[in-house]
Amino acid sequence: RPEVDITPPLSPELASYYQSLIGILRWVVELGRVDICCEVSLLSSQLALPREGHLEQVFHVFSYLKRNHNAEMMFV
Repeated sequence: RPEVDITPPLSPELASYYQSLIGILRWVVELGRVDICCEVSLLSSQLALPREGHLEQVFHVFSYLKRNHNAEMMFV
């Protein structure tokens, strides 16, 4: 729940880094990884004032993508 994060806000440089990572994740979702759509949407809502906890969660999403890089979704 990113809206209840109380960690310190990011510096302007790290905030810009956070925003670029969110942009990358949005493209990943657009290219077909809909399994992370909800998480990316929640983290995208914090673009105006990202916090350290939000950046850590973005890193967790990237580690999930690294672990599950060959994942397939089946729609029946």
